[in-house]
Amino acid sequence: SLGADALATGHYARLRHTPSTVKLLQAVDRSKDQSYFLSSTPASALRSAVFPLGSLTKAEVRQLARSAQLPAAEKRESLG
Repeated sequence: SLGADALATGHYARLRHTPSTVKLLQAVDRSKDQSYFLSSTPASALRSAVFPLGSLTKAEVRQLARSAQLPAAEKRESLG
């Protein structure tokens, strides 16, 4: 146990929670989608996961970073 209610990551993916299960969904920005990478993650682990970037495009994430004056806003892509 991490002693937290949830674990947020920077993955581009989304989750749909129901009372009995959690379903992994593709990110809104299909060019950045990482749901394939997370597809083997057990549902028990996904229940506590949060993917805040999954409902945003890369451009929106960069704009939020610029607004917060984060140096990463102008960082070049790490992957193609």
